[in-house]
Amino acid sequence: MAFSFLYIRYEIEFANEKTVDLNIFEAYAILVSV
Repeated sequence: MAFSFLYIRYEIEFANEKTVDLNIFEAYAILVSV
């Protein structure tokens, strides 16, 4: 879980210009955190 969260944060920072990807990663992060 922790590794996935860090990976998601890395993807968000790396692809901050990709709004769609950000939304997908944020939604995934919410599902994982729950």
